[in-house]
Amino acid sequence: MKAAAAQLDVSQNQMRFVHWVVIAGVVSCDGAPQPEASTAAAQSGAPTACLDTALTTQGMRECLSARLDSTDRRIAQLLDSARRTVASPAAVDAAQAAWLGYRSAQCQAEGAEYAGGTMESLAILGCHQSLGTDRVHVLQAQLGALMR
Repeated sequence: MKAAAAQLDVSQNQMRFVHWVVIAGVVSCDGAPQPEASTAAAQSGAPTACLDTALTTQGMRECLSARLDSTDRRIAQLLDSARRTVASPAAVDAAQAAWLGYRSAQCQAEGAEYAGGTMESLAILGCHQSLGTDRVHVLQAQLGALMR
């Protein structure tokens, strides 16, 4: 009975973590990046629909992966615009390569807390999404400054 209670606590803690990731604006599973929507969800505490309906870790992973794919596509679009705008496209590529190395190392470190557990991949995906959203904002700001 005690083992079942301990397992229930872990499961509840895992779900709290997943919802924290969502509420913190790290993920949203509804298509293109929408920082305003993520901020509103973070402030209201409302979880996103796809994570609410995901009944398994695999379902949560698919939800988070879809969101990350969307963010990565947006980053690629912004990088293409940046390459066409700057004098040295190679500098854009070098900066992106460095950022990808940072993102990978940072997210592996965050996932290490859950090493071997079902939460490891969710923590890594959430981290990738969070840093990706930050990268979108940075690239948008840089492009905006170049266009002035």
